[in-house]
Amino acid sequence: MAKECLRRAFRVAGVEWSESARPPDSHGEFGLASTWIDDQGRRNTIREWLANLGEVDEIANALCAGLETLMPPERLVDYARLQLYDAIESASVDPEITSEGLAERLAEYAVLPMYGMPSRVRLFYHGLRGANSLTIDRDLDLAVTEFAPGSQRTKDKRIYEAIGFTAPLLRRNNRWQSSSPDPLPSRRWMMLCGQCHHTETRDAEPADSYCPQCGCTIDGTPAFSTFQFAVPLGFRASLGPGSDAQEEAEFLATGVATVAESDPQPCQSVTGTNSAVAFSSSGRVYRVNSRNGHLFSGATGTTQRGDNSQQRLDSQWIDKRFQQEDRLSFRPSTDEESIAIVAPKSTDVLRDQPTSVPPGLRVDPVASAGVRAAYYSAAFIVKAVAASELDIDPDEFDISNVRQIDLPSGEKACEIIISDHLLNGAGFTAWVKDNWHDLLVSATNINASPNTFTGTMTSASHRSSCDSSCYTCLRNYRNMAYHGLLDWRLGLSLLGGLQSAGFLCGLDGDFSTPDLDGWIQQATSLRDSFCASFNAKSHNFDQLPGLTIGEKRVLVVHPLWDPSHPSGLLAEAIAACGQSNPITLDTFNLLRRPAWAYQDIGRHT
Repeated sequence: MAKECLRRAFRVAGVEWSESARPPDSHGEFGLASTWIDDQGRRNTIREWLANLGEVDEIANALCAGLETLMPPERLVDYARLQLYDAIESASVDPEITSEGLAERLAEYAVLPMYGMPSRVRLFYHGLRGANSLTIDRDLDLAVTEFAPGSQRTKDKRIYEAIGFTAPLLRRNNRWQSSSPDPLPSRRWMMLCGQCHHTETRDAEPADSYCPQCGCTIDGTPAFSTFQFAVPLGFRASLGPGSDAQEEAEFLATGVATVAESDPQPCQSVTGTNSAVAFSSSGRVYRVNSRNGHLFSGATGTTQRGDNSQQRLDSQWIDKRFQQEDRLSFRPSTDEESIAIVAPKSTDVLRDQPTSVPPGLRVDPVASAGVRAAYYSAAFIVKAVAASELDIDPDEFDISNVRQIDLPSGEKACEIIISDHLLNGAGFTAWVKDNWHDLLVSATNINASPNTFTGTMTSASHRSSCDSSCYTCLRNYRNMAYHGLLDWRLGLSLLGGLQSAGFLCGLDGDFSTPDLDGWIQQATSLRDSFCASFNAKSHNFDQLPGLTIGEKRVLVVHPLWDPSHPSGLLAEAIAACGQSNPITLDTFNLLRRPAWAYQDIGRHT
């Protein structure tokens, strides 16, 4: 297909395609090492043609007319002559792009646009009826969840269960055939740390048994893991009639996370803030379905349902849980393997991290679930404020993950990773990078207009009705997986620390800002409820609420306060407690999991 496209393009350009002059290469149909004869009879390569074509300057000048200050034509000329060939070559052989057409591969790789948009739609085959295939389609981002083996889809009051993967099915010689011998091409390996979220991909199986960032081991909790992954070409059911839909509920095979590959590029400080950012226009983001770490186990082989030889299909990857279900016979042709499925994309990725840790605070997401919650909440606040400023849907942004990092000072911190939802980026994340200072100011503005997101979130009515998060502030249907972590007060407090290194989060006794207003009263109320439930005695230590259980003294603290390096109110409360290292219990855990908090107190001797 690519060869025919090139031949037509050369014919339109009035040059001769020399098939015999094409030297051997390792890129198959997409190789660009072919030569051609120009109208002077000289032999050229495509690289030479791009480097010497006179029309390049004319086209660049025409495209940049009136925009010279934003896009100098020389920049386009340099790209076309020096970089375009290598970009096309890379796109043509990238194993993670499964499109067959060269134009679509170039569009998906963000090299050249096509007449339409590149398609990442995947089909779920649930039946073959004569010459017609019965399918449901989803974008790849959704397909890795909704069509994963074990998931169920309802169509026309029938339920169909996904059992494996297939390449697109074609009708040839009056029978159905798979268009590719492997429905899971280009397998690669991923290293993913469940603790600090460090992410790497490799072509060969890594020998690492621990995380290079935090040292977490494969036996840790959470664990560092290495696994093989692939991009499915398509999904399939048993191809039977399905079962009656007794209810509308559908089952999804969960275990999906969105992660961005770790980037060694250093962050640059943003003037007027306590934060630094790094931006990449070609960051790699993966939506990974690992079946909650258990992976999908199965093999490739031949399937046939009942005695219907018309439904005999080769090159089908079937999950081992479903290889003999619904009158399906399966003969494997490969060994069993365990694999995760992913939806990869290259897009704009922004990393935001603190420059320094404000005194008395902790910003290490591994040290506390409350700190991790603060980062996620801050990320969703930034997403909502940016969407409001740009007048776009907040879902144009994705929160990839929050990742533990080492600051130059040696302290542990975290970075927020935000990316454009659209393949190859839409410029929204780039705008966030360029306006990071103003976004922080807008998000933490205590006098924000009532008709803004920040103004609504910090209004008196919302403060009195929402103890952590709700559908008025941070929750929505698409971020249900994060609902247990989201807390608008924690998010605002963290953004305050990213805006100013002098932010003390109430340690100076100032609880007047919307995120801290009423914190002492809330902490006291949570303490009293805890004591009533677990037979503990209320006790105040200086200005902070606390409790005693037997001989143990417990201080109630803010999730961002650092008990190991106390200052301000916390240092005074510890002194009043009479113990140099008292037990601390933060309000995040008191509100969400008091039983766990009681057990945690019991673990202290």
